[in-house]
Amino acid sequence: MRLRPVLRLLSKVAAVGIPELLIVDDEPVNIQVLSAVLKAGHRIRFAVSGEQALAAVEQQHPDMILLDIMMPDMSGLELCRTLKGREATKHIPILFVTSNHDREVEQEGLAAGALDFIYKPIRPHLVRTRVNNYLELKQFRDRSADHAKEHE
Repeated sequence: MRLRPVLRLLSKVAAVGIPELLIVDDEPVNIQVLSAVLKAGHRIRFAVSGEQALAAVEQQHPDMILLDIMMPDMSGLELCRTLKGREATKHIPILFVTSNHDREVEQEGLAAGALDFIYKPIRPHLVRTRVNNYLELKQFRDRSADHAKEHE
C-alpha cells in the first residue's frame, strides 16, 4: 500500500536527469516526426505557436528548444530573439528545424542566437546525434557554471 507513493517519488527523481526538449512547430505532423525520433531518452513537450512556446518556457525551462522558423503570428526568428534577449532564458540552446535552405535566413538565425540548423526532410540518426551532442555541451556548461559559483 505504501509502495505506490514511494514508486511515484522514485519515478519523479529518475525523470530529473532526463533532458527535456520543447518542440515548436505549427504543423502537428512535424512535431510527431521529431517526437518519434527523439522520444527515447528525452522528455518531450511541444507548442504550436510562438506564444504557446513562451508560456511553456515560462512554466518550466526546457534543456533545449527545436524551433521551426516559418510560423504564423510570431516567427521562429522572433521567438529566438525574444528568448535570447531574456536573462532567464538566454542559456537555453535553440536548434532551428526548417526546410528553408536560404543562407541569409541561416545567418540571421545564427546571429539571433541559434546553435545550429536541422534541415527537412530530417535524417533521424543525424537529428538524434546533433541533439545529444548539444545537450552534452549544455550539461558541461551548466556544471562549469555551477562549479564557478561554488568557488566565488
